[in-house]
Amino acid sequence: MNDVMQFKQKNETTTEMYVYGEIRKKGLFEMWFGDDETRTGAFDIKDALEKVTTPNLTVRINSMGGSVSEGLAIYNLLESFEGEVTTIIDGFACSAASIIFMVG
Repeated sequence: MNDVMQFKQKNETTTEMYVYGEIRKKGLFEMWFGDDETRTGAFDIKDALEKVTTPNLTVRINSMGGSVSEGLAIYNLLESFEGEVTTIIDGFACSAASIIFMVG
């Protein structure tokens, strides 16, 4: 998971997830030479969701967008979360990020 897509347990009932930066999957360059710290992809979200133990999730977004297919995959992952999902725009939620915003 990269530094742009972070999550933390805010309290006993809510975990906060930060989706900042470009929405796209990891490319070949990152697979060979290390992760790009300015992107968030569906696998990052999937890995984070597997660690969430609270019933509620707050997703904070600041992104100019990116890959529509990754945005849809992230939307579907968040939609399948068993608890309540709330979305907050901290800056921008353009393009693919606006798809993610609609889950809350």
